[in-house]
Amino acid sequence: MENATYYYYAEILHPKTFIVNGVELLPFSLGHWMILERMGSPFLSGNIPVDISFGDGIASFFELLLVCGQTYEDNIAMLDNPQIFKETIKSFENHMKKVMKKDKHWHIQKEVANIKEYLSYFIKMPSFTDKANSKTVPSGIDWKSNLLSILKNEYHYTESEALNCSVKKCFYLWCIAAEKQGSIQVSNKWEVEQLKQIGVKGID
Repeated sequence: MENATYYYYAEILHPKTFIVNGVELLPFSLGHWMILERMGSPFLSGNIPVDISFGDGIASFFELLLVCGQTYEDNIAMLDNPQIFKETIKSFENHMKKVMKKDKHWHIQKEVANIKEYLSYFIKMPSFTDKANSKTVPSGIDWKSNLLSILKNEYHYTESEALNCSVKKCFYLWCIAAEKQGSIQVSNKWEVEQLKQIGVKGID
């Protein structure tokens, strides 16, 4: 029988590595999302166009690289300690300048495109069919809080493990739990191929 699986857990365990401007980014996690949200990063809402100017994009670009190159705990330690923050920023700025000077083809638009590819890779949720009652009133609880609760209660993650878990893995584990409860059904290989053929957006 042909394998009907379209989403493979092996890819979740060993995700693609992204190195942007000489910085190896960690898998984009719930903790990264929360910190960038706290900073008001426009990358989370997709508001930064690829053709952005250097002046308009460099601050947000710098900010995302700094955050996503560290764990949640390291980011909190940096943000809560002025001295650590100052030292980290200075060191990071020096690194950025060296990379930009060395790369004769460096351009903010190319780097923004790389960041968007990185985010897209980690925030795509598996395609699924909602089997719950469509008349149910949407919850007012922050979806990230809901994911953290599932990781800790269903999968027994520690707070640190949950906050540093990639969003891609969080979505995958949420789908497993939700399908187990009968509220959704994850699309199989044939269904995903059909959706791609008819041009449904967001299907990887």
